[in-house]
Amino acid sequence: MPSTKVQVYDGVNTWYESSYGYVTLGSRVTYDAQTKAGTWFYNSSTSHSFKGMAASLSPAVHGAKGPYNCLAFVLGILNEWVWPWKDSNGAVKAPSKDELRSYMAAYGFYTSSDTLIRDARVIYYYSSSILGNTGHFAKVVAWDSLGYPTKVQSKLGPAEVLENTGYDVFRNKYGGPYMFFK
Repeated sequence: MPSTKVQVYDGVNTWYESSYGYVTLGSRVTYDAQTKAGTWFYNSSTSHSFKGMAASLSPAVHGAKGPYNCLAFVLGILNEWVWPWKDSNGAVKAPSKDELRSYMAAYGFYTSSDTLIRDARVIYYYSSSILGNTGHFAKVVAWDSLGYPTKVQSKLGPAEVLENTGYDVFRNKYGGPYMFFK
């Protein structure tokens, strides 16, 4: 990943910049709205939570293979946007639990649970009370000694891959953990 540097414009907003241009979400406040504040960090150009830069139409395209999203990221598909669930009008929708189980099993995630499970590899976040929400996927990248998630990485739509400490980090934007897969 290209080196990333930070520029502070005021006491509230911090804008992130890479050697190729600004990253997509623009400010610390915006990233905190996407994920739980305090679960990601930017200390320096070599110590930060940004694990992959943005794709698609963002100003930070540099070297990305193409537009991919959170589901594609957890499946290891880095060159296309993947969201197979549509309503009767063809609009994207949140999948049902049965649709999730079936789809994820086709990619080798045969075990699923509505509650936290040991050695989970993928978490789907969702809340029907958030208007327009279709949900969000994250990849578990670290576990505690009992096998429970301690760190996740997720692709924020066309924005960056961001690493967060903890696993219940998207409640405000997408809802809490809805299903776990391994």
